[in-house]
Amino acid sequence: MKKYYLLLVLLSAVLTGCTSFQNKVVEPKSEQRLDINSISFLISKRITENWNKPQSSSQSLQVKIQVKTKKDGSLVNAKVVESSGNEMFDRSALEALSRVFPLEELTKLKSEEYEKNFKKFKLFFKSV
Repeated sequence: MKKYYLLLVLLSAVLTGCTSFQNKVVEPKSEQRLDINSISFLISKRITENWNKPQSSSQSLQVKIQVKTKKDGSLVNAKVVESSGNEMFDRSALEALSRVFPLEELTKLKSEEYEKNFKKFKLFFKSV
C-alpha cells in the first residue's frame, strides 16, 4: 500500500510562519485522507488566526511542541519539547495552541485514525 506523508505545508503557514506536522506516516483510504487533511488544515488555520507572535529580534525562531488530545476533541496537554530559546515566543505558541481546542472534528474520525494521527503529535512554530 502506498504510504502518504502528512506534512502540513500550507500557503498560509509559509506566509505566516505558522506550523507543520512532523513526519506523520498515514496509510488512509481516500475518504479518510480527506478527513485527516481537513482536520490538519483546520488546526493550522485556527493557529494562524489565534497566534499573536511577540515582537522579536530579526533572528529566526522555532519551537517544537508535543500535543496530546482526547477523542472528544479536547486538549490534554501541550508542552515544549524543543525551545526556541525565547520564552515569550514559546509561550505565545502554547497560548495559540490552547485556543484551537476543543476540536469537534476529531470526534468524527474512526478511532484508529484518531489514535494514529491526532492523539499525540508534534507541531513546529516558526517566526519566519
